[in-house]
Amino acid sequence: MTIKRNSDNIYSMSKLAKKAGIGSRITWRKIIARPQFAEIFRLISENSTRVYVETDLSKDGLQSIYKKHLDLVSQEQKAHSYKGVQTRLAKKKQLEEAERQKLEEQKI
Repeated sequence: MTIKRNSDNIYSMSKLAKKAGIGSRITWRKIIARPQFAEIFRLISENSTRVYVETDLSKDGLQSIYKKHLDLVSQEQKAHSYKGVQTRLAKKKQLEEAERQKLEEQKI
């Protein structure tokens, strides 16, 4: 598929990053892959090296999408770290329970 480089509202990831003034092409590729933003970015073409999307957002709109993405990433990281804490607490509780059972068996 041939993409007209001067087409209105069709951007590669590097052009999208330049228009927004923030982020890298890799970050924008992650952003357009999010289901939350599927209605905003319409995928035009994708291959192993390039992705083209269509969007009618202004610079301010793109910047707000970028900030929303950062908020979502932050929430995901908090949830992931909380899950790790819960796992460590559960393991600690299991070890304490095993030690308690050993002590009870030794008393008998």
